[in-house]
Amino acid sequence: ICPSSYHHNVAARHGGKLPPETRLVMGMVGAVLAPIGLFWMAFTTYRAVPWILPIIASSLFGAAVYYIFTAVFTYLVTAYRPIAASAMASNTALRCCFAAAFPLFAVQMYDRLTTVGATALLAGLMTLMAPLPYVTPFVDYSTGG
Repeated sequence: ICPSSYHHNVAARHGGKLPPETRLVMGMVGAVLAPIGLFWMAFTTYRAVPWILPIIASSLFGAAVYYIFTAVFTYLVTAYRPIAASAMASNTALRCCFAAAFPLFAVQMYDRLTTVGATALLAGLMTLMAPLPYVTPFVDYSTGG
């Protein structure tokens, strides 16, 4: 039984089975909210701005990251069911590589660009990546592209 009319309609079009791309719906929401929260947080780091505004912005960013992680994890498990453990391990390894590399340049980046500039740069990069969950459902990997 599908939890929503959207899932019911998609399952009906695919012979009663939901394709893995339906797991990206939460990621679509997160892809929009994450850059908004990060831009908001970047431009509210001034001393004149009340302290609660960056806290609210970081809460929005945190919720967006939760949506993105949930979407990616459920997509990987659904899409790569026979080798889901390997897919999750690859995802973890890639995240750990980024987590290990970021501190190598983060201090210098924040010193040179200031808090506003560096956080806005990261928000801009997130904005460039925001269309990914919207594009992925339209790519047919079974026919080579």
